[in-house]
Amino acid sequence: MNSSMMIGGMDSSLYMDSTTARTLNRSRAAPSAKPKFVRFTNSTQTGRNVSKVRWLLDNSYIGVPDPYASEFFVSGSWSSVGDENDVGLWSLEVGPSAKEGEKDAKVTLITKAIVKGNVTDMSSLCGDRFCLCTSDGALYVYKCNKNRDEKFVSVTQAAASQLFTYRGQNSSATAVAVKDDIIVAAGEDGSIIECNSAGLGVIRRLERVDPLSISSACFVGRETVMTGNGGGQLKLWDLRSDSDVPVQILNPNVLMNNLYGASSICQHPSQTHAIIVGYQSGCMDLWDMRLGPDSDPVANLTSEGGALSEIYFHQINSDHFFSCAQSGQVCHWYPAERLSNPLQVPVEYSSDLNIEFLKKGLVFKEVHTSPFPINSMSLSRNDRIVVGSDSGVVFCTEIRV
Repeated sequence: MNSSMMIGGMDSSLYMDSTTARTLNRSRAAPSAKPKFVRFTNSTQTGRNVSKVRWLLDNSYIGVPDPYASEFFVSGSWSSVGDENDVGLWSLEVGPSAKEGEKDAKVTLITKAIVKGNVTDMSSLCGDRFCLCTSDGALYVYKCNKNRDEKFVSVTQAAASQLFTYRGQNSSATAVAVKDDIIVAAGEDGSIIECNSAGLGVIRRLERVDPLSISSACFVGRETVMTGNGGGQLKLWDLRSDSDVPVQILNPNVLMNNLYGASSICQHPSQTHAIIVGYQSGCMDLWDMRLGPDSDPVANLTSEGGALSEIYFHQINSDHFFSCAQSGQVCHWYPAERLSNPLQVPVEYSSDLNIEFLKKGLVFKEVHTSPFPINSMSLSRNDRIVVGSDSGVVFCTEIRV
């Protein structure tokens, strides 16, 4: 078995994987010497359980975060009563505060639309469009409309398609992934459907190719999609292939109790063969897809928090990533700044994966905590995070990496 690294839980302790053949030492991670300050926070009540939040893509972004940029995000809700939910379009405006060194932030609901079923996943397309899927098995594309002053005023449904059915009844869609003008939707029935974003015309159907419910999906190449299922198994699909068989399967780490489902998949921004996966067990695995189907994770990361909802790498400082969990935490993970207690990683892994926390160890800080489960978060190009939870609150804050 390949040796792997395990990184400790919410007490920030660091320790090696207990399943390896090496002698194991447990050590306390040193806190970061340079705290990263949060410059503003805003909490706004939506009146609904928030299942998903996503920033709209800003086509005017020039590569440098703007601390005073106005941004827009969308939210979707879920409900245990009734079959109608909300899709909301929100604005975030940031300006100087009367207090020196601080900012004021205002979140405003611009408009909302009604959608049938619970919103189960959501993804941004271009600057004024986004897609979502629902528990009724439908996939929707929405367009945010502007007035003559170039301000968003409404949200309209641009396309809709009932994709998932089972034995004559609607079956839940569970995940969406977007690459350029292609949308891939996955379902509770184990099916994967490729569509174009313009009219949701079906390009290809992979019917019930997974015996378990698919819980997450992520494009890892222009024509390749990785899915995670309810048993924690990862499968890589080539959309160009005529075969309904995945080109690669990565099995879960049984000893890490990762059999409860892969809830989130995120690709490293620059080292595209590196994939981080969050599980309902509360663990995270870092995989190197070049190592093949029989490989072990490069690193096992675990915490004392609950089931992980979503994980995102920072798109510029990719040694930093963020996670949110059903236990109510949003965490910022980043490399330790001192080498006093380095975690030893096998040379064949760390020499190719140029990721700092593999060499220095990993520490984290809590960006936000809630007594309610946190279902979703989204990281903007201007270094803001929006968070949605079962409290009905959307929380926005600024991060420093």
